[in-house]
This record gives sequence, C-alpha cells and structure tokens, in this order.
Amino acid sequence: MPKSRQSLLFSATISSSVKDFALAGIKDYKMVQVDKDSKLSDELKCHFFVLKSHEKVGSLLYILQDLIQAKRPKDQTIIFAATRHHVEFLYEVTRAAGIAVTCIYGAMD
Repeated sequence: MPKSRQSLLFSATISSSVKDFALAGIKDYKMVQVDKDSKLSDELKCHFFVLKSHEKVGSLLYILQDLIQAKRPKDQTIIFAATRHHVEFLYEVTRAAGIAVTCIYGAMD
C-alpha cells in the first residue's frame, strides 16, 4: 500500500473489542469521539416496540400521527430501518400519510 494512503473509519457505536481489533494494524491513528455524557439531551427518549409484521406500518403511523404530532408537534423523530429498501418504503408510506419526512441511507448494498 502506498505510504500516502489514508484510512477513515466511522461508527455511530463501537464496542471496545471491535475498536481494538480495527486499530490493531493502524499506526499513528487519531480518534475523534463525541462525549455522550455531555452531548446528549436529557429530553432524548428511546422507545422499543414488539409487534407482529402485519401491525408494524399501522402502528408506526398511529405513533407518529396520534402520539407524537398531535401532542408534541415540534418534536423530531428518528426511525432506523434495516435496509435501504425499508427506508424508501417507510418514506413513501409516511409521506403518503401527510407526515413531513426526509430519509437518508448509505449505499452499501
């Protein structure tokens, strides 16, 4: 490999063992990390729902429209999906329901 080569590794979450493995073969690396204790808002909420497959889309729309928008219209919501296709599907469904949305995904597939 050329000496001028640059490698950049990005991760939203990374365990200590994965970080150690990734950095084992890298010399003179620099790590930039956000301090999660002082950077995350106390207002941040995380919810997890267990649903049957056929209940997911309807439940999502109910949560977004009736629980979030109706009660706290200025709140923002992030929804994570497994694949680009899931993201595009959820984007179309929520947009068709009249919810102001945007989507982003990596082109890794």
